[in-house]
Amino acid sequence: MARHRGAVLAVAIGMVAAASLAGCSIGSGATLGGAMARQARDAGSAAGEWTPPEAAPPVPGSTDWATLPTCSEELTGTSSPWARTAGYPEEELDAALIVAECGYAGSGLTAAESYVGVVSVVDDHAIYSYGGQLTYAGWHLQYDDFLPDLGGVNGDYAGSREYVTDAGELLRVEAYDNGTVPTTFTTYFEYSRPADGQPS
Repeated sequence: MARHRGAVLAVAIGMVAAASLAGCSIGSGATLGGAMARQARDAGSAAGEWTPPEAAPPVPGSTDWATLPTCSEELTGTSSPWARTAGYPEEELDAALIVAECGYAGSGLTAAESYVGVVSVVDDHAIYSYGGQLTYAGWHLQYDDFLPDLGGVNGDYAGSREYVTDAGELLRVEAYDNGTVPTTFTTYFEYSRPADGQPS
């Protein structure tokens, strides 16, 4: 038994030594390859052939709020145009990596019940992440019946969550199952201020 453990130890020591040598060779090769690449780049630059790489594309998960289009009436039930509204929690949507597809405005029975909203297709994790961002920003969850069904049918109401600020602003997140695998929800993020009424 002792002889067997000694043989195993010798094999292990041999493997570590071989790996160390291989690491040196790989490291040296990488260093040499890097030097050759730099030389080729510098030579091309001197000849006017090398150009720096293009800037990285924008990070996904950020809405272009300035050019957000108005949603179709078929999607939102209203033809009122989207307009950026002070107080709408845009930064929290961006932080939760939710990209709005379009925006809309709506109203209830009176002009005082107006609100604005955006639509996005998201999963349940994004909805919860957005809630975390709102809470961090000082909003309070006042209502929640969002119960995602992993086997939901397209168009099924999946629930909503409502957040308020101390000033009385309201953000309603209303989700409808898309019947997809993995599960996604067409989600409406509706905002209103006390002076403008609340989403109906």
